[in-house]
Amino acid sequence: MGVERNWRESGMIRPYDPNDEEAVAGLVSQSWGLDWQGGSYPPYGPATDEPAFLRTVVAESERRVVGFGSIWTAPMHPHALYSAVGVEPAQQGCCFGRQLMERLLALRGPRASLRMQTGIWETNERGARFLRHHGFAPVRKTWEPILPVTSELLGAAPKLQRAQAVRVARCKRAGYVISALSELARDRAWTVKVAALCAEVYAATHLINPPAMVSRSTWEEIVFGDPEDPLLERGSFVAMSGDDPVAFALLHPSPEPGILELGWRGVAEGHRSWSRSLVLALTFEQVFYAMREGSDLRAEVDSTDPWAMMMYQALPFRPAAAWVTWQRPPGE
Repeated sequence: MGVERNWRESGMIRPYDPNDEEAVAGLVSQSWGLDWQGGSYPPYGPATDEPAFLRTVVAESERRVVGFGSIWTAPMHPHALYSAVGVEPAQQGCCFGRQLMERLLALRGPRASLRMQTGIWETNERGARFLRHHGFAPVRKTWEPILPVTSELLGAAPKLQRAQAVRVARCKRAGYVISALSELARDRAWTVKVAALCAEVYAATHLINPPAMVSRSTWEEIVFGDPEDPLLERGSFVAMSGDDPVAFALLHPSPEPGILELGWRGVAEGHRSWSRSLVLALTFEQVFYAMREGSDLRAEVDSTDPWAMMMYQALPFRPAAAWVTWQRPPGE
């Protein structure tokens, strides 16, 4: 009771003010690290409703910001209301986190009909207890491991190439031909097919938080025309069945020297009995591409993504910390 009384006397929860920018940025760095999602997670700022909903509140004690919380929506995933709460380490356990979460819940309005979603590192035991107390449960783990191509796989290249030749030949006998995107003559109809396949796979791997229904032209732009995440067409591969792309594995550059980013991969419905063979055949083509480029590979692997998990379990990725996604049922 003493801690609670002291908080009531000296602390307050109030809306975010632009003057809070420096303090909240420091709390973001303390809680999530500047390197997590490029320092863009979680968003915070003045209240907005368009193009996306955002509400941020801060906890103030003795005229100093010691915590903050945000709730927001994301146009690509409109079925969830995202949330984050961060409190100074020295102030944790002093009721600020609970009060921030209660204020965020009160600010949802009609968006209380959406499931709430947040994330913390797997090692954050205090955060896990806090989320369970507020009705959240873990639904997914995400790893961003490095595949040490140049230091560990390069020496085994002849053996890996022989195994890959067998894998590709087996796929070919089943009617699948594997090619780099750069090797294929294609028209608009073909790119629409690839974009539609990417959309199908993305939806299948995000059942816990479905994506928005967007046009095929939007998916074309996401896959082929995103200037912030360009496609390496010589390192991205597709499996064709006749004239139809039925499996794919994308590759992207990285701002970090000596690293390439493994992107989405997956298999079309109707061909998924061949998922493991196709995904590994496509992925090993990317490994050999990385060998030629003198680069290691980094992946983003969700536990809810069966194709990324096939890759993760088959290749010697280095251990990586898990980011855990938590959800709270709608209406609570």
